[in-house]
Amino acid sequence: MDDYSLYPKIVEQTLPSYTIEESENRAYYLVDDGAIAEVFDTQADGALQTGIAKYWYPHYLATVIIAIDRDKTNTVVTGWNDLLDIKEEVAFSKTQGNDQMLTAAISYGLEGEDYTLTKSIHLLTTLHKNSRLKIDSFDSPLIVCYDYQAAALIDDGRNFEIIIPKEGTLTYEKGLLSNEDLVFQGDLEKLLLESKFRLLDGESDLSIYPDKIAYKPAVKVTDYKHFAKTTRNVSPLIERQVLNSKRFMSVDYREHLLFALLYMIIVTIWVASVLRRSMQRGISYAAFFTGVILNGWALVRLIKYQVVVNDVLSRYLWYSYYIFQLSLPLVVLWMAWAIDKPKDETFPPKWWRRLAVFIGVLIIFVFTNDLHSLVFHLDLSRPDWAKDYTYGLGYYIILFVCMMNIAAALVILIKKSIRSPRIKRFIFPITVFILFGLYNYKYIMRDTFVYETDLTIVTGIFVMLMFEACIRSGLVPVNTKYIDIFTCSPLKIQIIDKERKLVIASSLAKLISKDIIEKAIASSPIPVLQEDESLLFANPIPGGYALWNEDISKIQHLHRKIQQSTKKLTEANAILAEEEKIKRMINEKNAKKQLMEQLEAEISENIQRLSSMIEKLEHSRNHSIETTRIALLLCYTKRICNLFFKEKESQKIEADELIVYIDELCKIAKYSNLQIARVNEISGSIPIRYATIFYDFFYTVADLAVQKSCPYIIVDISTEEDEITMRLLPSIEIGALNAESKLIEAIEIAKGKITKKDIEDTIGISISFPKGGVEND
Repeated sequence: MDDYSLYPKIVEQTLPSYTIEESENRAYYLVDDGAIAEVFDTQADGALQTGIAKYWYPHYLATVIIAIDRDKTNTVVTGWNDLLDIKEEVAFSKTQGNDQMLTAAISYGLEGEDYTLTKSIHLLTTLHKNSRLKIDSFDSPLIVCYDYQAAALIDDGRNFEIIIPKEGTLTYEKGLLSNEDLVFQGDLEKLLLESKFRLLDGESDLSIYPDKIAYKPAVKVTDYKHFAKTTRNVSPLIERQVLNSKRFMSVDYREHLLFALLYMIIVTIWVASVLRRSMQRGISYAAFFTGVILNGWALVRLIKYQVVVNDVLSRYLWYSYYIFQLSLPLVVLWMAWAIDKPKDETFPPKWWRRLAVFIGVLIIFVFTNDLHSLVFHLDLSRPDWAKDYTYGLGYYIILFVCMMNIAAALVILIKKSIRSPRIKRFIFPITVFILFGLYNYKYIMRDTFVYETDLTIVTGIFVMLMFEACIRSGLVPVNTKYIDIFTCSPLKIQIIDKERKLVIASSLAKLISKDIIEKAIASSPIPVLQEDESLLFANPIPGGYALWNEDISKIQHLHRKIQQSTKKLTEANAILAEEEKIKRMINEKNAKKQLMEQLEAEISENIQRLSSMIEKLEHSRNHSIETTRIALLLCYTKRICNLFFKEKESQKIEADELIVYIDELCKIAKYSNLQIARVNEISGSIPIRYATIFYDFFYTVADLAVQKSCPYIIVDISTEEDEITMRLLPSIEIGALNAESKLIEAIEIAKGKITKKDIEDTIGISISFPKGGVEND
């Protein structure tokens, strides 16, 4: 609703050093080293009393009147009550400041000096219900405005009649408010009259204004306190009761401030509560940053409402909203991802950090909108650019990203709820998410009810509610109800302060004397054993100590039983050890006896043969041969004993040791002129059983060769394919081995085989065994 005032031009003429800046709500400010403002006397009074300004220069009168456009209606109107009976449209200005002045004037006329706003609001409400109230317009047949505005319209060629309501109205003084002493140049009163203003003494252009008698019902405001107290809620009353709008959001500067402060206090208390209850560092960070974003958003919103001078600053404060609007879903997404992560794994993942970079690019995109207009289409040449604008593609991209982040958080929580044992309790968080999405959709679609709410505050409430719902559902671990758990704990635990006074104790905890407490604290961390066979522990904590008892009576009883059992076992073990010693001595004797019996059985036949050979030596024809045979038998018997004992100790024998035994027999055989040539191709170890049979076999052949006076024998010990073989080739026929001898039986048991081969006038004899027992170096 344009002011149609020439006053700024008059000020430019009388104060040429000042320039004019025009704000969005059409109030005029004049700026130089200091600043001055065009205000009403009701506004100047408060500024002067609070020290905001030092000087007040009233210049003209502004009386609230009813202006009738006689080109549009012939309706007769004499006062405020007549407006209820007519059918024409009535215009009314609700811009900040005007709504107070106009409404107070109507109330004064209808109620008198002790006016309230009851009847004026009722009048405006009735007009609005009858669809006859037009807001912020000078095109209606009837206009509730100031007389100087009607005079400007008349001077502009409009056919308006100025009606001073018979019930009464208010006249305000209007002028300049300044912090410095102003010196006006020229004839200011003449300029005011020429510009169709009424002077402070009532002088005016009577061709436009009514005479002074007509202004008799109009009175000046004298009780500014009553005016300020009565009209402080005008804007909310007009919006909510008259226009039935903005019922759930702040309306004027005072409500903007109060709502923001109350909201920020609630957010701060909530964040502090979550930080106190949270058990995870990631959740604490998410709650903290959520609080920073919510309070930052509210603070920027509050500052924007207070900035009415600089359109550029106001616009960029509006752009700043999107820092918080884009960041908030990102933090919610982080929280949804981190709620079931271990304490050390809640740092944002790579995909989240990349998304944060993309969000930063979108924020830059918003702040550069003046260059490309891809987010908002603004006509900055128009004063009302902030009210009349459209959205660009960038805005819908931003909206899509925000909704996708919220949807992703919802999907993550749904996925995690499937694995949660508290899935039924998770219905509440899901419901909050769905309602939040529905709210945003309704707000975008400009739903009447939803659009009357404050997006910033409602979004913050939804976020806190969602966060709290996750806590209450158990998805976010918190340390609430620990006192109940502590009290009902089956442990005997209690907490004392530094003065050793009891703070809290479990139901099973017993009273502990101060002396014992001091002993426990002094010996900490080592517990103190009490008379009831319990251990008292004392652990220092912030502000005091935690004490708890561990009942070890059963352990002590068990320990005593163990000691008794150990003593009995020790005595039993001593008896068993003595018994074992005796048995071992007996077993050793028996083992020696058995061993000697086995050895005796092994060599008894050889001993008998040896005795027989010695008895027959005197009667033998060839003493040399018999003596050699006796020596061979003695050596063989000795080595058989050696092999017998070795076989009891080990399963293997070195091949070189067997060769040594064979060489001994070879040397003895020389005494009967028997030359034995040995060839050995094996090394390493061989099964001792094979060695024993090879030695028996060699001895048997050597003894036969001595008896037959065989001059030569060739011995070859070698390995072929998978066998180890001993071959003996005597130079003459020495006869065959006894097929029923023990040697043949032993060879068969060891899975060996005997081979005979006729070679001209002699027979070669060999025995062989599987090679599995041979290990070559």
